Amino acid sequence: MKQLLKDAPKREELLDGSRVYEFFRLLAVCNTVVVEDDNGVLSYQASSPDELALIQGALQVGLRLKENSTVETIIENLDTKKLETYKVLAEFPFDSTRKRMSKIIQFDGKILLMCKGADSIILPRCEFRSEESKAEEIAINFELLNFAKEGLRTLVVA
Repeated sequence: MKQLLKDAPKREELLDGSRVYEFFRLLAVCNTVVVEDDNGVLSYQASSPDELALIQGALQVGLRLKENSTVETIIENLDTKKLETYKVLAEFPFDSTRKRMSKIIQFDGKILLMCKGADSIILPRCEFRSEESKAEEIAINFELLNFAKEGLRTLVVA
């Protein structure tokens, strides 16, 4: 375990525009957490402990949720000290029928759909066209199966 931690990338290396950054950005943006600001001290109110844990995970790698409303979501990159403002175009909260939460946002001139939820709901809606992405799909399903065999809960993001 010590060697794993020693070899792990530094926090600033995780936030370099990579897929890892996109993953943690999605966790910081795609949620219904209420942010309370008490003279610069932020606290969070979440509908579930899972959602709160996801926000705290994003914070651990340097993405702090600053504001979250139906109009915009603002996160702070703690390494660059830059704020990122996401205009919320639509939000679809998690429910037991959809088994996913989705947020359509506009950022940097692009419109993105961010989604997180059950693998049985998310993966069939993903398209794996290229040979590389088909291999990725096989790897994802293999890992999900292994997690299920161990009795672990999973969350898929897209």
